Amino acid sequence: MIELPLRIRIHPESNFRSISVNGRSMYMQLDSSKPFIELQYPELYDIAINNKCYGACPYCYIAATKQGENYADICHKASIFFGNMDMNQRPYQVAIGGAGEPTLHPDFPEFVRVLYDLGVVPNYTTNGMHLTDVVLQATENYVGGVALSCHPHLQKVWQKGVGILRNYTNHLNLHIIPQSINDVLDFAKIFETYYDIIDNFVLLPYQTIGFAKPIDTDTVYTKLFNYLYTLSETARNKIAFGAGFMAELQSRAWLNVRTYE
Repeated sequence: MIELPLRIRIHPESNFRSISVNGRSMYMQLDSSKPFIELQYPELYDIAINNKCYGACPYCYIAATKQGENYADICHKASIFFGNMDMNQRPYQVAIGGAGEPTLHPDFPEFVRVLYDLGVVPNYTTNGMHLTDVVLQATENYVGGVALSCHPHLQKVWQKGVGILRNYTNHLNLHIIPQSINDVLDFAKIFETYYDIIDNFVLLPYQTIGFAKPIDTDTVYTKLFNYLYTLSETARNKIAFGAGFMAELQSRAWLNVRTYE
């Protein structure tokens, strides 16, 4: 598994300074009496390299299908886009996924190598269906962290993926989208079963876009938060939320949490 470099970025025009150590970043204002101004060069980029997926999730908010495409020239595009930045401008990390299953792309192994060689740590989200030896070797050599999606209809797939990926990455997260009371009960079992070997359990909101149909999320989220409130403070530190959960978090007074884009 890779060694993650220590990096520092300073942007006086944005009153911003940050340091990244072992894949985790800390941010601060250069002058605490002045406001932070939005960065011209973000700390993290979300990257889609395809819109193709064989998962067939009926609630897929990006509407990816097996008829989708793998985008062309992704390695060259990454070399040009990030290569034209200096090291103070390049992001610490990128998140690969966003529109499809990235490990389906034939250039995925080379793509993460290109990013790594540029000093940018690649991370990716996967459904676990295509963890070939080549993908796993690239993960071990060049990838900082992996998020494995816990789709109920792919339970055997992602459970097998946990056992495999934990040996190839520094950080392994699980992504869960609660859609029903049963999903909340399943999440509780997942949390308790994998607590010791998973870094973060990331709860993502159900979004009525793409293939997803409208559902009553209020009852589901009430059940979810009732469970979360039973956890110890130490256990809660392993829970993170998708940024789309922010309004829900505020309405339920769930404070001091980590959010993921």
